[in-house]
Amino acid sequence: MSDVSERTGLAVSTISKVERGRIALAYDKFMALAQGLGVDVTELIGYAGTRFKPGATAVTRLDAGYRHETDCYVYEMLNTELRDKHMLPSRVRVKARDISEFPDFIRHSGEEFIFVLSGELAVHIEGREPAMLEAGDSIYFDSGLGHLYVSVGEQDAIVLGVCWQPEGTNALLQPVLDNEDT
Repeated sequence: MSDVSERTGLAVSTISKVERGRIALAYDKFMALAQGLGVDVTELIGYAGTRFKPGATAVTRLDAGYRHETDCYVYEMLNTELRDKHMLPSRVRVKARDISEFPDFIRHSGEEFIFVLSGELAVHIEGREPAMLEAGDSIYFDSGLGHLYVSVGEQDAIVLGVCWQPEGTNALLQPVLDNEDT
């Protein structure tokens, strides 16, 4: 397990807790684990899938994607039957109501697009004023910037998120390891 820790930058205790189902990793650390193991995120979640190539298609029906839940978000990863994609689409329910619910900002390599499907959302990007978004609004940004999403209305916001991963990274991220137990 120390080899996995060294390759991912995650503490041995964190990896052990993940293996035992005691914690769910935040997106950046979940993706760092996949990168450190040298696997596509779809393989990490148990889907071998087929490699994306020209002409490939994939359909995900409503509520049929892979679900990954953390304290602040519920991710439904879409089109997981294709691996080695440059974009990672997901539908996300934002449970967080305040940035104090996060141990740190999330950062990862690439670019990110968020489209609000329902609800109201504050997108906090480190060092900037929050972008306030409503249903139908979107934001596109460098996901290497520290960022967080917070629902600001009465209901959880639901968003479509698409992360683009740079060529040569099969799992998006450079690890952010300040708080490893999230």
